[in-house]
Amino acid sequence: MIRIVVADDEVEIRRLVINNLNKTGKYTVVGEAGNGEEALREIIRKKPDVLLADICMPKMNGLALTAELVQRGIPIRVVIVSGYDDFSYAKKAIAYGVDDYLLKPFLPAELYAVLDKISASIAERQYQSLDKASARQKFLQDLTFDTMDAAHIKDGLVSLGINLTGYYFVFGICRTYGMKATTKTEAEKQWSSVHKWIPLIAESDVHCQGFFLPNGQYALLCSYEGTKMEDFTFHVEHAISFLSRRMEKENDRKLWCGFSTLYTSLTKTALAKEQAEKVWKRYYHFTKYCRFYGEDSVENVKMDNIQEKLQMAIASVTQHLIGADPTVFEGIEVVFKELSALANVDMNSMQLQLTAFLLQASSLMHGAIGGKESQGAYLLDYLQQGDAFGSLYEAHEILCLSVRQYLDAQRMGKRTTSDIIVSVVKKNVDTGYSDPDFDVGKAVAGLDFSESYIRHVFKLREGKSVKDFILQRRMGEAKTMLAESDEKIQNIAIRSGFHDQCYFSRVFADFFHCSPTEFRETSKRNKKPFSP
Repeated sequence: MIRIVVADDEVEIRRLVINNLNKTGKYTVVGEAGNGEEALREIIRKKPDVLLADICMPKMNGLALTAELVQRGIPIRVVIVSGYDDFSYAKKAIAYGVDDYLLKPFLPAELYAVLDKISASIAERQYQSLDKASARQKFLQDLTFDTMDAAHIKDGLVSLGINLTGYYFVFGICRTYGMKATTKTEAEKQWSSVHKWIPLIAESDVHCQGFFLPNGQYALLCSYEGTKMEDFTFHVEHAISFLSRRMEKENDRKLWCGFSTLYTSLTKTALAKEQAEKVWKRYYHFTKYCRFYGEDSVENVKMDNIQEKLQMAIASVTQHLIGADPTVFEGIEVVFKELSALANVDMNSMQLQLTAFLLQASSLMHGAIGGKESQGAYLLDYLQQGDAFGSLYEAHEILCLSVRQYLDAQRMGKRTTSDIIVSVVKKNVDTGYSDPDFDVGKAVAGLDFSESYIRHVFKLREGKSVKDFILQRRMGEAKTMLAESDEKIQNIAIRSGFHDQCYFSRVFADFFHCSPTEFRETSKRNKKPFSP
């Protein structure tokens, strides 16, 4: 998709041109300017492929701007627009190497024809600078991410010797658990065992092209010369089954593939890629080697019902993680089942919920899992991978692995992290509650976790916050002293961790629903501690 800067001092015309270009989906307007100087700054900053400039602009006109670009050696293609049918202008434009010269008013189709020609020229030059294998990869990537016209696609397939002859097409994204690449070279190495087998899965009427996506994923684009859709689907499933067996034999990993629906024009490949991505975002279990977009009927469920079940399931998982309970996996299955249902209703909402859930689980486990070198850090790594984020399948697999690492670490330590946290906090409170300056910060001292994490774990385990636990301890001590001694209430307040008697009495009344004096009198009459 070529990137364009539009320069015209007439705002209405500039906006009309930009809107028309953006609507096509074939071009991206990355900048606009009302004069030549602004346009030059935009070009230097945005580095577009094409400049579309009016010849008459203030400060620096279109021809002067073109001359400046040539002088600076800035590589950009230029289309000049003019309202004057003056040969002298056109002659100067040609001298400066302008690609084309359009007279106002012009039809959108005229502009598109010029830009399509430039786009094809840019692509051809890029392909010519590459070896054949790299050029094929780039063309297939461009086909996947850009909206190409049919003529451009046909020329590219023929010139690069890519066989995608057929009536039906399907696009797929392959993944295999545990395969993460940080560079293009690493990705190609990981998928090499699949790539080398692609030529062998082609049959008489089926043609497959495998290629790498920029984000490290591996894609398949298949065509079918027959007319029966069900036959094409069968051939594709058979091919993926073969590739998965080869992957498992050579790398001890299974391969799965999420496919788009079948389509009849390669111009729709960019849309097909989006469908393939949604397959991975929607499902977390693959009962067969491949799934096709839309192959399952979507249940008519209400968003409120899903959200309610989802929040209950997440709360259950959180509780089980805190207690290092192995039955946590049952809760995880419920969470992902509801996330999958939510994806059918609102994909964006599902991704937000998934993000929040993974962050919460990561926060709970990270202290026990250990640093980045540990196996348990897989979940943290995954959270940093924006390209793959949102995939229910990958999130489910990596979360389960992280939880297993977490549970193993807890079992090896005999006491769980939450046991240690609760024990230390209670010990700190027991020894420090009588100090009026004792607070939550001192209660969590000595633990190598963040204060927010400690407070979160403590409340889940004990059913009350650290602050409330400190208050309960102080009130319990005050109650005992009031019931069993004749010491002045002022002294009891200080020994219970309060600076003055008035504040102590107010807190005591809120806690026990009576004043310290009333409590003491009642306790003496009943000869037993008062219960609130």
